[in-house]
Amino acid sequence: MSARIEHATMLYRQGRHREAGAEAHAILSEDPGRIDALMLFALCAEGVGRRKDADAAMTRALTVAPESGDVRRVGAALLRMRGRYSEAEAHAGEALRINPHDADAHLELATIAIAREHWADAHRSAERGLAIDPEHQGLVQARAAALLNKGEKGAAQTAVRQSLSVDPEDPDAHGLMGMTHLADGQAQIAEVSFREALRLDPTNEAARLGLIEAIKGRHRVYGLMLRGAFWASRFSPRTRVILLIVAYALFQALGKLAERSPELRPFLFPILGVYALACLLTWVAGPALGLLLRLRTGTRSLFPRVEVHAAVATATCLALAGGLLGIGLVSGRSEFSIGSLGVALIAWPAWRLATMSSGIIRASLAAYVSAFGGLLLWAIGQGTGPDGATSIALALALAGLLFGGLLAESLSRRVSAR
Repeated sequence: MSARIEHATMLYRQGRHREAGAEAHAILSEDPGRIDALMLFALCAEGVGRRKDADAAMTRALTVAPESGDVRRVGAALLRMRGRYSEAEAHAGEALRINPHDADAHLELATIAIAREHWADAHRSAERGLAIDPEHQGLVQARAAALLNKGEKGAAQTAVRQSLSVDPEDPDAHGLMGMTHLADGQAQIAEVSFREALRLDPTNEAARLGLIEAIKGRHRVYGLMLRGAFWASRFSPRTRVILLIVAYALFQALGKLAERSPELRPFLFPILGVYALACLLTWVAGPALGLLLRLRTGTRSLFPRVEVHAAVATATCLALAGGLLGIGLVSGRSEFSIGSLGVALIAWPAWRLATMSSGIIRASLAAYVSAFGGLLLWAIGQGTGPDGATSIALALALAGLLFGGLLAESLSRRVSAR
C-alpha cells in the first residue's frame, strides 16, 4: 500500500470523509483501475451522501476485479450503511466464498448482525473470525460488544482487556470499556474510559455520546434507566415491541379493573402511577438531562451546534408541557393535563429530528410528528364533549406521538450504525 493511500485511509478512519475522498480521487486520476483507491473512494462518497458516485466506483471495481473478496466485502459495507442488511450479508458471504480465510469478512458479518441487534449471530461471526486471526482488534471488539448486549458483562470486559493488551492506545477499545462499565452501573468509571478514548481520538463520536450518557448516568434515576436499557437490549427489536404491547395491554386492563372495582383502587392506582411515571421518564429524561448538560459550562463543549438546536427544541416542549399541566391543575380540565403528556412525548422525537441531517426521511418524520401534534392541540382546544370525540382524538394523538418517538429512535440508530 502506497503512502498516499495509507494517508487517505487514515483520514477515512478519522471520519474526514471529504478529505479522504479527495485524496482517493487524486490517486484514481493517475490510475483509474486501482482497486484499493476505488473501494476507499466508494466508502468516502457513501459517507458524505454521494450514493451515485459510490455506486459508480463499486461498479468499476467489480468490473476490474470481479473475483475479489475485498471488493465484495466493501460492497457489503456499503449495503449495510444503507440498511440493506440481507443483501449485505449475501455480499459478505460471497467474499468468504472467494476467500474462506478472510477475517475481515467475518468482521463485516458481525458488524451487520450488531446493526440488526442480532447479538448471538454477531458473537458467532466474531468467534469464527477469531479462529482465523486471534489478535484481530476489530473482531475482539465485535465479540465484546456482542457479549455485552447478551448480558455477559464480565466476559465482555475480559475481551476488551484483551484488546487493550494488544494496543493500549486504541480509542475504540477504551470506548467499549466505558460501555461495559456503564452497563454495570459504574457511570463514574465509565466516564474515565470515555475521556481517555476522546483524548486519544477527539473525533470519536461514539466516545463523545458515551461520555454524555455516563455524565447523565451519575443521576440515580437515569442510571437505573440506563441499566434497564442494557437489559432490554438483550432482546431482539421484535421481542421488545411485543413486550411494549403486552405492558400497555396490562396497563389498560388494570385501569378498567380499577374502574369496575373501587375497592381495589388504593392498590391499583399506585401501580398505574408508577408505570405512567416510568414511561414518561423514559421518554423525557434523556433530552432533559441533555439540555441541562448543554447549559453547564463544564459539559457545554461536548455538544456540537446541531445539538444546541435539539436542546432548544427539548426545552420548548418541556416548557409547553409544564404550562399545560399547570393550566390543567388550576382549571380542573383533564384534557390539558393529558395534553401535557402528549407535548412532553414530542420532546424525544424533537431531539432526534433536530440532530438528523436534512432529507426526505427527516421531512417525512417532521410532517408525521407535526400532524399528530396538531391533532393533540385541536383536541385540547375542543375541550371535553359528551360524544367522546376529544377523548378519541387525544388517544390517537398520544398513540401517534408514541409511535413517532419509537420511529425517530429507530431511524436515528440506523443512521448512527453507518
